[in-house]
Amino acid sequence: MHPHYVYQAITALDIKTKEKQPFFKIPIQYLKNNENAIYIYSKEKYKGPAEPIEEGQIKIVDIYDYKELPELPSATSDYYKNESRNGNRFGLFHYVPHFLSLGEVEIGNVEIITWNEIK
Repeated sequence: MHPHYVYQAITALDIKTKEKQPFFKIPIQYLKNNENAIYIYSKEKYKGPAEPIEEGQIKIVDIYDYKELPELPSATSDYYKNESRNGNRFGLFHYVPHFLSLGEVEIGNVEIITWNEIK
């Protein structure tokens, strides 16, 4: 998922943040020699940071079948709104699936993007 969706959601709540936060845009092909998985990180199954991850929440990924999320999960948007309304600090990627890659990732020639714009 492009980090712009996170930026959009938090700025819509008038939360002040660094405007040009950089991120590496790593092409999925760069991970072809690694072991890859996705941590689903669903609201329904998440029990807290100190609890074990439930079975079925981590799935092995074939990079050729991988599809990037086209938007911020609604559970994440709701989380931002609730935490902001209550005056709490919160994690930016809560309930966003996490891509895990075991192995080396060459970043020497990758594009660096900022979250305040999407191309």
